[in-house]
Amino acid sequence: MDLSRYDTADLMNAGTFMHLESPDGRKLLTEAGELIGITLLGVDSQKLRALSHKQQNDRLMNMKVRRGGRLTGLTAETAEQDALDFICAAVVSFKNIIVDDVAREPSYASTLFTRFPWIRDQAQAWVSDTENYLGEVARS
Repeated sequence: MDLSRYDTADLMNAGTFMHLESPDGRKLLTEAGELIGITLLGVDSQKLRALSHKQQNDRLMNMKVRRGGRLTGLTAETAEQDALDFICAAVVSFKNIIVDDVAREPSYASTLFTRFPWIRDQAQAWVSDTENYLGEVARS
C-alpha cells in the first residue's frame, strides 16, 4: 500500500469545510437549505505550526524560576488567549455565518468563538482531527 494516499499536507494547508452543528447535534442549514459552516486549516498546516511554535517560544521566554523553584510567567488567561488566537488563525472562510442579522466574515472569528463556545469547541475538534483532511481518495 502506498502511504501517499494518506498525505494530509495539501488539505491541511488549504483547509476543509466543517458543517456546523447546533448544541443539540443537528446540522445547521439556512432557511434555503444551504450549509452553514467554516473552512478551517488543519493543525499541521504551515501557518498553524508556525503560530504554535511562536506561542510556545513566547511562553518559554516569559517563564522565570523564582525562589523555591516556583515557575512564573504563564497564566490561565494567557493560555486561553493563545488557544483562541490559534483557532482564529485556522479560519479560512465562513459560509452563511449570520449573527444578529449580519453576515459575518472571518475577521469576526474571535467574537464568534467567544460568544458561542460550542462553535469554538467544534472548530478545535475539527482542526485537530486528521481524518478531516484525508480527502476522498483515502476514504474509499
